[in-house]
Amino acid sequence: MLERSNRRNLWRLIPLLLLLVTAMGAGGMAFAGVPTQGANSVTQQSKGQDTPGKGQNKQVAITNDTVALSNGTLTDKGGTVGKSSDTTNSPDVFVNKAAVPVPVDRHASAASPTHLYLLGGEYWTGSAYAITSTVQRYDPVADTWAFMAPMPGPLDNAEACSMNGKIYVPGGYAGSGPPFSTNLYMYDITNNGWSTGPAVIGTPTLWPVVVCNAATNKVYVFGGFDGVGATAAVKIYDAQITTWTTGTSSPVARYGADGGLIGTKLFVAGGAGAAGTALTSVESYDIAGDFWTGGYAPMAVGGLYGSAGVFGTALYISGGGFGSDGSAYLARTERYDSVANTWSTVDPLLVAARHMNGGVVTNLFHADSGFNSPTCATPGNLCPNNQQLTLAGGATSTPTRTNTVVVTPTSTACVPSAVNFASVDHPVVVDGGVKSTSQNANGPAKQQTGTIQKNSGSVGSSKFVPLAEPKAPFVTLYDQYDNFSTTASVSQDFEAANNAFDAQLGDDFVVPAGQTWSITNVALRGLYFNGPGPAASMNVYFYTNGGTLPATPVYTATNLAFSVTGEDFSVPLTVPAVLSAGTYWVSVQARLDFTPGGEFGWYDRTVQSNSPAAFRNPGGGFNCPAGGAWAAKTGCIPTAGGPDQVFKLVGTIVGGGCPTGNGNRCKQKLQ
Repeated sequence: MLERSNRRNLWRLIPLLLLLVTAMGAGGMAFAGVPTQGANSVTQQSKGQDTPGKGQNKQVAITNDTVALSNGTLTDKGGTVGKSSDTTNSPDVFVNKAAVPVPVDRHASAASPTHLYLLGGEYWTGSAYAITSTVQRYDPVADTWAFMAPMPGPLDNAEACSMNGKIYVPGGYAGSGPPFSTNLYMYDITNNGWSTGPAVIGTPTLWPVVVCNAATNKVYVFGGFDGVGATAAVKIYDAQITTWTTGTSSPVARYGADGGLIGTKLFVAGGAGAAGTALTSVESYDIAGDFWTGGYAPMAVGGLYGSAGVFGTALYISGGGFGSDGSAYLARTERYDSVANTWSTVDPLLVAARHMNGGVVTNLFHADSGFNSPTCATPGNLCPNNQQLTLAGGATSTPTRTNTVVVTPTSTACVPSAVNFASVDHPVVVDGGVKSTSQNANGPAKQQTGTIQKNSGSVGSSKFVPLAEPKAPFVTLYDQYDNFSTTASVSQDFEAANNAFDAQLGDDFVVPAGQTWSITNVALRGLYFNGPGPAASMNVYFYTNGGTLPATPVYTATNLAFSVTGEDFSVPLTVPAVLSAGTYWVSVQARLDFTPGGEFGWYDRTVQSNSPAAFRNPGGGFNCPAGGAWAAKTGCIPTAGGPDQVFKLVGTIVGGGCPTGNGNRCKQKLQ
């Protein structure tokens, strides 16, 4: 079976012994040169020359769950449920709003003046956790979600911030490391487009505190996890002159902390210290003076990976996990009053979760998605909850509240919300990151003894083997996984020496009126012929309809990992293909070298649904009557065993209702 690269054993490579940690107090690490103060006493840390290792204690390598790169490697999954209801409608009380279309955790978030953005993260493919580049935008006024242009690459375990019309995402986990990513992804809110800025300087880290200061047009990156332990470095990006510099390192190394900008000070609270355990301590960084201040009142319960936001002179921190009180998941919400230097407890979350994220939009504080096993009884235990807290001093949220503790669809996968879909004007392009092991790396491929064929001939099996139904909230959106022929037609991206034979098959389907589909998996029946395989990866395309043939591409995903059981191939989409009502074409193409792998064939289907399947061979190697253009498959492959292809689409309905009478399958079955 070919599967996405497994990251679960990555941290076994980390050295197990480094130098011992310095002593820590019960409420966190004491500041270097600054005695621990009382709850309402603040001590200023003087500015000084930053020296190597300052603020970062020598430590043992941290190997507990706090630094797991994926939920698949966690050892402790039990935890807090959260409170039982949200029946009131007053400020400072959490309420569930429109569910997150693609539940994620380990995502970054950023709040603009009008919207909340969830960026990347880890999602559940149906069989494993995977990193995504998806960007989901929430409109708190309309209570709707929209899919925006995806990030340049999949990313999780990152943080972000927003200022002056842009969102900044420095570093993160892109599927490998340590060392981790040094990319600086920048999103233009007005133009819905991404660019890449200068690489983040210094040692790349995960889970830093990232704060934007619109007044200075600078991004501040504090601490984070470098693959060994907590760090204390301060990295500053000046968006005006597009350069990075460093600031005075924090007196306390930490990762997974939360924070925000209040006035001219950047507050950092909680997180994990050098020993990998939760801190309750708080410190602030003075932007103008480049110095740190410690001795603030500590949090009641410290934790990692929560949601944070600033409203007025107060910092709100909610959720997270690995608490200083021993909780695996935290439901608590704490409010720090920077004027009084006091913490107070606010309404707890409806659903406790860690590796969640959110922020404040106007006077609405959000704590979105995250992980909780077993409370979030969705696939992968990823919570779809969009939990909103109306902060005192502003207008209350108007949509009606419910008593739902967690959004757990059991009868349908319909999540009513508005989304931006893949379209001609906004085509989606994704690179799944699975690279070919092409023989071309060592020079041109040698031609096999046999010749490349358009069809396998009668070598397959027509025995019907139904696929298992997907687990909620995913459903079968479209199904023509039946009426198998015994032949399969080629749909393959060959090596360079055989580019003339590159070919695609496509088959059409219909998204019903009033619905929007989020397609997360394409299943197809296929086989290898004229050689043993296997393919290196799969390419998946969606096209608009041009009469009876594919027209304009609206979604392109290349180098995708896949799995295969027998002759059943499953291709998870790292970024969902979101399609509004209408007729579309799907094409699946194997990335396979003819030498030595042979060919990949997509099973022909003996029964036609909608228009007949289409075929194209742009390089002209098969001498089709239509040349390299799309044409009906049988016009170029008369030996095909039927007019259509065998495939099934799986995902969720993110707009509109489920077809009536289909129960929990939300399924359009064509005979």
